Amino acid sequence: MRKALLCLFLTYLVLASSLALLVQPQVAHVHAEEEVKFTASDVDVSAGGHTIRLTLTLSVSVSVEGLIPLIPPVAFSGFGGDLKITVLQGAGSLTLSYDGMPYSQSIEIPLETTEVSVSGVPEGTLYAIMMSPSLFANISAGGLVSLEPDELTWKEEGTQTVHVKHGPLVEDVTSMLDFGPIGIKVRLRYVLDVAVGVRSDGTLVFERTVSLGVLEGEPIVEASVWLLPVVPVVGGMVLLAIVVAVVRRRRGPRMAYPEARRWVRCPRCGFEFPI
Repeated sequence: MRKALLCLFLTYLVLASSLALLVQPQVAHVHAEEEVKFTASDVDVSAGGHTIRLTLTLSVSVSVEGLIPLIPPVAFSGFGGDLKITVLQGAGSLTLSYDGMPYSQSIEIPLETTEVSVSGVPEGTLYAIMMSPSLFANISAGGLVSLEPDELTWKEEGTQTVHVKHGPLVEDVTSMLDFGPIGIKVRLRYVLDVAVGVRSDGTLVFERTVSLGVLEGEPIVEASVWLLPVVPVVGGMVLLAIVVAVVRRRRGPRMAYPEARRWVRCPRCGFEFPI
């Protein structure tokens, strides 16, 4: 009986320490969610004898979270885990200054070639074509983990998965004891060419194409991955199973009462028992 109580006490210590790891106030946040903006200002796209300047402001919504909603992103020590990175198109604006007169149009960030009619001008319809857009992210982490892949590209809005690799346990046994938050940074970049021109009754009056190069997204998205030692948790569960098996074995199988042939009543207490 003393051995069983000792095993139960050890099980309690292991499970209590494991739960304490989970409630440490070191996690920065459950998940990261940011609006990331890309800006190109006062770009010269003059053509056809007209002075034209382009200003572009675009945005995306970015979230970083674990595979289970409402739970901090978790990577098990010595093994790893997965992150979901989601990008959604956000609102933006396109402004063309045509011979000193500004014309603006609201747009969503293009993830494929898109033409935008901006305004009517004396020569026809002023337009802009967003050509060959490319949105990609570079993901980096602290020194204890590596990421696969560490670069993602979006051709349409949606979610992609990054594996957080830690250890691995087979190469570094002590990695199973590592614990704490790991900082993750997501840097977004946007590549775009823009053609600006005027058409009149379907006929091209003039057009000019410029490359905006690589636009850096601001701010950088930062998140925390919770590095959790899985061995104490699993060890506690295994130890609990062993304790239960030992206790049940010591108690032995429960014996059934023999079938009563005659019942006798105690004259003092009145309790009846079979004989």
